[in-house]
Amino acid sequence: MADQIEGLDYQLLLDEAEGAVEVLSDGSIVQTIGDQQMVFSQDGTWTVSDVTSPDEVTPQYVSGCVGSFAPIIRVAGYLQTGATQTCTEGAYPQWIDYQLRSTCPGILCLIFSNETGRIRSNNGLGYSRVANVTYTENCVSSGNRQYQQIVWPTGRGVQFGPVVDTNEPIVNCDLNA
Repeated sequence: MADQIEGLDYQLLLDEAEGAVEVLSDGSIVQTIGDQQMVFSQDGTWTVSDVTSPDEVTPQYVSGCVGSFAPIIRVAGYLQTGATQTCTEGAYPQWIDYQLRSTCPGILCLIFSNETGRIRSNNGLGYSRVANVTYTENCVSSGNRQYQQIVWPTGRGVQFGPVVDTNEPIVNCDLNA
C-alpha cells in the first residue's frame, strides 16, 4: 500500500490513518471508517459521505461534505493558505484540522518542521455548513522556504486523514528568519 501512495501528489499518512485504506487506479485514496468514507482525489479535493455498496442506488440527495486545500501564496508580506469544506446538514458535526510545515528548499532539506500546531476550522461547534481554516502570517524575511500542508477532514463526527499535499511550493517568505 505504501508504494502505491508514495508517488502521489496527495498522500495519506498510513502510520497515522485509521480504518481501511484503498488506492484506486486514478490515484484517488479511499479511507473507510465505520459507515463513513473519504475519497481524496489527486486534484486536492475530497468528499466525505456514507459508504455505499456497488449495487446500491445512489440517492438524488447525498448527505456529505466536499473540501479542498487553498494555495500557499505570499501577498503583501504575508503568507496565506488554508482549507475549506462545505457540508449538508446531515453531515454535522463537521470541521477541518489543518497544519502547515516548512523546510529549506535545498536538496539536503528533507525534514519538515511545524509552522503551526493543528488548527481547527472556525465554524463554532461543527454545526455550520462551511468550515474554513485560514492561516495568515507575517513574513519575517523574503528567504525561500518550502511549505507542506496537512488536513484532517471530519464529517458526521468521523475524522479522516491525515492527508498531505506533497506539491510543496517554494515561497519567498520565511516565517522564522
